[in-house]
Amino acid sequence: MYMVYFLKQLFFVSISIACMCYPTLALAGIGISPSQLKQDRLLSGSTTITEFTLSRSDADTALPLQLRVTGSAASLLSIQEGNFVTIAAQEKTTTFHIITNIPTNTVYGIYSAAISIVSDPHAVVFDETGQNSTTAKSSTVATELQLSIPVILTVQEKEITEYTISDILSQPIEAQQPIILSFTVQNAGNLPARPDMLNIRITNLEDGAEQILLYNEPLLIDEVAPFHDQTQRIAIPSTLAMGQYRADVTISDTKHNVSAHRTLVLEVLAAGSLYSATAPIDVQPEMYAASSDKHLTGVSKYTMIAFFIAVFFLIGVLAIGLFHYHKQQQKQRKDS
Repeated sequence: MYMVYFLKQLFFVSISIACMCYPTLALAGIGISPSQLKQDRLLSGSTTITEFTLSRSDADTALPLQLRVTGSAASLLSIQEGNFVTIAAQEKTTTFHIITNIPTNTVYGIYSAAISIVSDPHAVVFDETGQNSTTAKSSTVATELQLSIPVILTVQEKEITEYTISDILSQPIEAQQPIILSFTVQNAGNLPARPDMLNIRITNLEDGAEQILLYNEPLLIDEVAPFHDQTQRIAIPSTLAMGQYRADVTISDTKHNVSAHRTLVLEVLAAGSLYSATAPIDVQPEMYAASSDKHLTGVSKYTMIAFFIAVFFLIGVLAIGLFHYHKQQQKQRKDS
């Protein structure tokens, strides 16, 4: 009788653990990208903006969140959207922006901080119909959510120009139309970056005639802010006829000895044939982001581990109970 009582108690304890872990399991897919804010070449008097993306796997209900900045660098940081953001119902992502503002009198050195993201159970969120969409379930789940973004800022005196030019690409064009090129500037320095010269040499692949088009002109594009990546798209006037061409492209910064070269195959199609051509190049600026494989936070990961431990424990209790029940039945049959 004591064994049966003990097994019953184990069973109910296991059920309780599993039920407590289940709500937070819905947040196991919560992630943040980039996973940290590290800027080691900041100048006094500079300002930078970094975009963060919050993502989740469960999009059934709205998820209100509160943002807080703590640490020695807290006075250098601000949140563009304020201290509250919400991942709307049926949405899996939202973004917020951290502004790093270094006053001109900032002492050189290393500053640290943390950006904490916690649930805001008191927030009232309304859906598109004007109804309150903050349910008891979402509030219960949200109370288990806590993420943290480490911040390390290094303020220094030296001005650094350091950037690369990559991903030089072209897309099909129609005859007599401008050549469309795109390229990416990755700025790792603490000064704005901007290539200033473009050189293109076109060769007809059918007859080998060189320098059908020779373009060597200043490049007029926007500056790329420090610690940012940005994709640029430019249009170069051309009168190329239909055919295939080789394009030798060089993009350079004559002031800072930065350049990139790439040879492309340029497809020139008949007029009016690009209605079904490839999709246009996305030229929206992109912020540098850490790898998405770091999205899972410690809280979510350990919660998931605890849940599975509880499940396996429950399976073990049931197996032991069945074993003893089977032994007891055998004993009763033998006695009878």
